[in-house]
Amino acid sequence: MVAGISWARMYAILEEIFRDKQKAEDFLEALAEAVAELKSDIERLRAELKSDIEQVRAELTERIERIRSDLLKWIIGLLIPVYLGIIGTLFGIFVF
Repeated sequence: MVAGISWARMYAILEEIFRDKQKAEDFLEALAEAVAELKSDIERLRAELKSDIEQVRAELTERIERIRSDLLKWIIGLLIPVYLGIIGTLFGIFVF
């Protein structure tokens, strides 16, 4: 069934248009072949798209992990001196 119309109904419509059963059958066969070819093309493209999506997902995951690692290094690198400064200041205020 294509777009809500059965093959038998399409055959009847085409038979009316062509007024020749053989021409209607030939056209319907050509149409069925075209539909089958389009379906196979769609499946091939879907498989290619799926592999491309998986590749992009892997690249993004790698980039996110690298950014997370770099961010952690920056946080540790910047906050340790700040905390040491705060501790030194508090030590200076309360001890001396």
